[in-house]
Amino acid sequence: MVKQRTKKILKEKNIEMFAAWADRPAGSLDPKAARNHKSLTIKMNEYEFYRLKAACESADRGVLNFVRQAMKAAVEKELD
Repeated sequence: MVKQRTKKILKEKNIEMFAAWADRPAGSLDPKAARNHKSLTIKMNEYEFYRLKAACESADRGVLNFVRQAMKAAVEKELD
Protein backbone atom coordinates (compact mmCIF):
# COMPACT_ATOMS: atom_id res chain seq x y z
CA MET A 1 0.00 0.00 0.00
CA VAL A 2 1.31 3.46 -0.88
CA LYS A 3 1.82 5.85 1.99
CA GLN A 4 0.07 9.14 1.47
CA ARG A 5 2.39 12.05 2.09
CA THR A 6 1.13 15.37 3.26
CA LYS A 7 2.88 18.68 2.85
CA LYS A 8 3.78 20.56 5.98
CA ILE A 9 2.30 24.00 6.00
CA LEU A 10 4.68 26.61 7.37
CA LYS A 11 3.19 28.64 10.12
CA GLU A 12 3.66 32.39 10.22
CA LYS A 13 5.45 32.08 13.56
CA ASN A 14 8.03 29.64 12.14
CA ILE A 15 8.67 31.89 9.15
CA GLU A 16 9.18 34.92 11.40
CA MET A 17 11.55 32.97 13.70
CA PHE A 18 13.63 31.84 10.73
CA ALA A 19 13.80 35.35 9.32
CA ALA A 20 14.83 36.79 12.69
CA TRP A 21 17.59 34.18 13.04
CA ALA A 22 18.86 34.76 9.50
CA ASP A 23 18.99 38.54 9.97
CA ARG A 24 20.79 38.49 13.33
CA PRO A 25 24.02 40.49 13.52
CA ALA A 26 27.25 38.49 13.35
CA GLY A 27 28.27 39.64 16.83
CA SER A 28 25.31 37.94 18.48
CA LEU A 29 26.87 34.47 18.51
CA ASP A 30 26.57 32.54 21.77
CA PRO A 31 30.00 31.92 23.36
CA LYS A 32 28.55 29.02 25.38
CA ALA A 33 26.88 27.25 22.45
CA ALA A 34 27.49 23.57 21.78
CA ARG A 35 30.86 22.85 20.21
CA ASN A 36 29.65 21.16 17.06
CA HIS A 37 30.26 23.84 14.44
CA LYS A 38 33.79 23.08 13.20
CA SER A 39 36.69 20.86 14.19
CA LEU A 40 40.40 21.10 13.55
CA THR A 41 43.16 18.57 13.10
CA ILE A 42 46.55 19.79 14.22
CA LYS A 43 49.50 17.78 13.02
CA MET A 44 52.54 17.94 15.27
CA ASN A 45 55.71 16.01 15.85
CA GLU A 46 56.54 13.97 18.94
CA TYR A 47 58.50 16.79 20.59
CA GLU A 48 55.66 19.31 20.18
CA PHE A 49 53.12 16.84 21.56
CA TYR A 50 55.40 15.99 24.51
CA ARG A 51 55.66 19.70 25.35
CA LEU A 52 51.91 20.12 24.99
CA LYS A 53 51.23 17.18 27.33
CA ALA A 54 53.71 18.58 29.88
CA ALA A 55 51.97 21.97 29.79
CA CYS A 56 48.57 20.30 30.16
CA GLU A 57 49.71 18.33 33.20
CA SER A 58 51.22 21.48 34.70
CA ALA A 59 47.94 23.38 34.19
CA ASP A 60 45.85 20.36 35.25
CA ARG A 61 43.81 20.50 32.04
CA GLY A 62 43.02 18.17 29.19
CA VAL A 63 44.71 18.64 25.83
CA LEU A 64 41.62 19.97 24.03
CA ASN A 65 40.71 22.28 26.88
CA PHE A 66 44.28 23.59 27.07
CA VAL A 67 44.45 24.25 23.33
CA ARG A 68 41.00 25.87 23.29
CA GLN A 69 41.90 28.21 26.18
CA ALA A 70 45.25 29.13 24.61
CA MET A 71 43.53 29.86 21.31
CA LYS A 72 40.87 31.92 23.07
CA ALA A 73 43.54 33.99 24.88
CA ALA A 74 45.49 34.55 21.65
CA VAL A 75 42.36 35.65 19.79
CA GLU A 76 41.35 38.05 22.56
CA LYS A 77 44.87 39.54 22.60
CA GLU A 78 44.92 39.94 18.81
CA LEU A 79 41.42 41.44 18.50
CA ASP A 80 41.61 43.84 21.45
